[in-house]
Amino acid sequence: MFRSILVGFDGSSHAKRALDEAVALAQSHHAALTVMTVVPDPGTLAGIGTLGYGAPDLARARSELAKDYARALDAAIDAIPADLPVTKRIVHGKPGPELAKAAREDNHDLVVVGSRGLGTAASFMMGSVSTYVLRHLRGAALVLHAEPVAA
Repeated sequence: MFRSILVGFDGSSHAKRALDEAVALAQSHHAALTVMTVVPDPGTLAGIGTLGYGAPDLARARSELAKDYARALDAAIDAIPADLPVTKRIVHGKPGPELAKAAREDNHDLVVVGSRGLGTAASFMMGSVSTYVLRHLRGAALVLHAEPVAA
């Protein structure tokens, strides 16, 4: 039985599926639910390029990125049934380490995350939030793809 569920949310299709499953689990287990988004540093994102004519305007990019993530998180929270109490968290950093840290510090007994399913090579190049969480988590984790994987 789960008492406290943490779900990572970034607005992607796999994160939406993870959120749907986390909500269903929280309802069936009468568990507390925390929905957390981690705003990455825009300087670490591939393809940020330059904003304007010179070096990237990282301050502006950070601000815009934080606003985008906050809007996606607010929309997700608004879609959760009103009778389910939800805590929302937004932090800055690397998603995998921040989710694992929150799970430890707040004593969540289940972490739910989505997975793009990029495979070993792409995960090596880009990193994998789900792999990081699985390797560094002390408790249970549920990893979901956007679409169920065909058998």
